[in-house]
Amino acid sequence: AGFELVMGSPDGPVYYTTDGSDPRRTRGSVSLSATPFEGTVTTTTLLDETSPCRYHVPANDALGLSWTASAGQFDDSNWPEGTGGIGFESGRDFSALIDTDVGDEMKNVNASCYVRYHFELDDPDSIVKAILSIHSDDGFVAYLNGTRVTGRNDPTPLTWNAEADNAHRDTEAVVFEDIDITAFKGALLSGPNVLAVHALNLLSTSSDMLLSCELADSAAT
Repeated sequence: AGFELVMGSPDGPVYYTTDGSDPRRTRGSVSLSATPFEGTVTTTTLLDETSPCRYHVPANDALGLSWTASAGQFDDSNWPEGTGGIGFESGRDFSALIDTDVGDEMKNVNASCYVRYHFELDDPDSIVKAILSIHSDDGFVAYLNGTRVTGRNDPTPLTWNAEADNAHRDTEAVVFEDIDITAFKGALLSGPNVLAVHALNLLSTSSDMLLSCELADSAAT
């Protein structure tokens, strides 16, 4: 009870038994009592680098953490709409990764930016693995429908104008960091979902900033 078994067959057919007997005969052939496994595990990209988002550079703590909630619990329709990577760049390191420039809103104003990505999910119960991939300069905290799932270089307490508590080198920020968030798959909903990310720059006076996300899941079918 309470045990979830997942089987996949990337290199050929799988045979199994449920009575404790070996699905192989002595010389390695398939036992007559073995059952062929017909299912498989498929990977789906829920969000990619070009996905639309809504963003907001807060001026105070009026929102608290309400902005991290699901689509049904928080309305972000009055936030500016962006696409793909969010940030700004004074040089060339992040230029190819930034689709939505927020330099006017952030630079010399606030080191924090709130970003919400919307995506649809049919059957969250079938998910066996979830991977969040992030470009970040310099830090972030990510939430699924209001549940914190991961963070990097985030200070305590995390305020509306928080700065990253450590720098993330540009040469590292341009490479996707893959983070396994499978432990939080229970936060996913059937239908509309929201990945909310609190992007953190090292300083409000920094010369660049970057946040870009991808989210993928593997599901048993």
